[in-house]
Amino acid sequence: ATENEYSNALELTKRALLRDPLNAKTRETLATRFRNLGQFDEGLRTLDLGLELEADDISLMSARTAFLYEFGRYGHAAESIDQVIGLDPRNTAAFQMRFYLAYNSGNMDAALAALEDAEALSRERLADERALYCYTTGDTDCWHAATTLMLATRNRFFVQNWQARMLYEEGLVEDAIFALLPVLEYFDETGDWYGNHQTRTNVGALYGLLGNTALRDEALQPVIDAFDKAIKKGYEHWDLYFDLAAVKAAQGDHNAAIKILQESYRRNFRHPDALVQRIAFDPIRDRPEFVTLVERIRADNAASLKSAGSR
Repeated sequence: ATENEYSNALELTKRALLRDPLNAKTRETLATRFRNLGQFDEGLRTLDLGLELEADDISLMSARTAFLYEFGRYGHAAESIDQVIGLDPRNTAAFQMRFYLAYNSGNMDAALAALEDAEALSRERLADERALYCYTTGDTDCWHAATTLMLATRNRFFVQNWQARMLYEEGLVEDAIFALLPVLEYFDETGDWYGNHQTRTNVGALYGLLGNTALRDEALQPVIDAFDKAIKKGYEHWDLYFDLAAVKAAQGDHNAAIKILQESYRRNFRHPDALVQRIAFDPIRDRPEFVTLVERIRADNAASLKSAGSR
């Protein structure tokens, strides 16, 4: 791969949009190119211009909502969700995002209300949010039931990651690994990106719990390689650092893990839900620096939501 590959992709997509300025899909792709370079303002401006041209484009509006959410602009994301639901009252994804805005701001009452609204549209689709809510509130039977519902209705990676947590918290660490190995094989065969690093860092953490450092490092190495390659190509986004922090935690380098998490926060990581999904972080969840960081993120998110509500 060439140096500055992500910058080159951005320039190519800019040209494509110049040739066809009304193409909403190209506009969404351009926003993604800006995202990959950590250029939030430019990406948002790209989507906003598209909505000036076509104010009721649900796809563009949903992309804008996700963009705001991803970069921690929770207040504006909430306003954008309201617009989506106003146009499409049965938009399950918008209700799901309402749940995450509340959950990641520490407002569990609002999270439950949003969860129940979304479940009224699709209980199966909301099973992972139900698992997250119940896990966080300490309702073991409930999150086990939600995980079982996912296993019965889906085959995507996050199902097995919840299953792995369920098994390892019952002391069945080897079974937890076996639940995830077919997912790693899937990623190896397909090259899919989404969920790959979450699964690898979870497998690495579980092997670490067994003291098997060779298999731990084998599971983690592709995440390290991806980090190095992406940096060389010009990629700039908080998710790189978040993944690397999980690698360090799985390797037992807890001080480095917290420092890199703090760097991810500096780059606009604002999603405590993602921390729950990484088994690697379990040994450091009670450390003061970790607790302080999570509290700061939730306070940031709550302040963002409050500022939007006061306008």
